[in-house]
Amino acid sequence: KDIPLRQNRVNIAFTGPHKRYHIHKDGHVEGGDYFSINYPVAVRDNLCITRWYDENIISRFPLNRNEYHTDRQLLMSNEEHLALSPVTETIVQPDHAILFNTELWHDWDNSASSNIRGILTLRQKFNGMEPLVGNFFDARKILFGY
Repeated sequence: KDIPLRQNRVNIAFTGPHKRYHIHKDGHVEGGDYFSINYPVAVRDNLCITRWYDENIISRFPLNRNEYHTDRQLLMSNEEHLALSPVTETIVQPDHAILFNTELWHDWDNSASSNIRGILTLRQKFNGMEPLVGNFFDARKILFGY
């Protein structure tokens, strides 16, 4: 079975050297993307870390409801962000493709790197507000059989 992908939601996210991205979930407030398939296009070292955070810890911060955002960003100070402990983290490798559960709060931190980080993100098609594949676990079953 194939995973139908949206042509209008392909994205390449570049993060500059010594930068990081805020804690967020992909997709608008009214409905997320559920999962994405990510391909590193510019990863030159092992210094960019992706972190995932517990839903209950993060729920105390308000959402940024800016209509132009394509993600659900949490509003917090830099100090509050740095004080949080992730549940887990990973370092993206240049030769990896990643099935990414976008319904978990996550960020990425390229602050220790002097290189640009670039990730190509593909997302599933929807029929109106209904995803054609489903959630992360449905995609995992299609791609990996479990």
